[in-house]
Amino acid sequence: MGVDDSISYPEDNGIQMQIYRKPVYDEERGYWYLGTGVYYGNLVNGKKEGNGWAILDFAPQNSPGSYRKFDGVWKNNAPNGSGELILVNIAEERQEITVGNYTDGLENGHMVKISSHPGIAIQWDYDSIMGVRQKKGEDLYGDGSYVYSYGIYLDDEHKNTSGNPSASVSEGVICGIPGWSTE
Repeated sequence: MGVDDSISYPEDNGIQMQIYRKPVYDEERGYWYLGTGVYYGNLVNGKKEGNGWAILDFAPQNSPGSYRKFDGVWKNNAPNGSGELILVNIAEERQEITVGNYTDGLENGHMVKISSHPGIAIQWDYDSIMGVRQKKGEDLYGDGSYVYSYGIYLDDEHKNTSGNPSASVSEGVICGIPGWSTE
């Protein structure tokens, strides 16, 4: 298979299984790598259209056992509509679930993220406009980052503690599903 190629079975329109490769740029680490994945859902003229899910194997070498799964609405071969993005990192025993609306793979609308590690779970609520998380607070660490959500502890051990955690992101970071933004 070449870059951006896919293999579909069966080869007609309708519900299909598709295996694909897609180049992905990792902004945090500053390099490109070739992502692979599996899609199961509706295809129209070889493009993802309608409801479906994809397991996105975009785990760089330093994160073995990590994967993302998007389950939701697809249009024009990308996540476009409501859906759920699940990130699983087996090595760190961490899982994040982000539910909301996506436009061309970018967060777009009200989003809810639940992050869990052994013994702790936090829910974040925030708004994004075309991948840009909206500010709820100013520069957090003096490094150009800003607060976009104040979390709520969901686990029993931390639920009644004061000082809920805040989540931040650096200015200029576009948030969404790796490999599916149209940039």
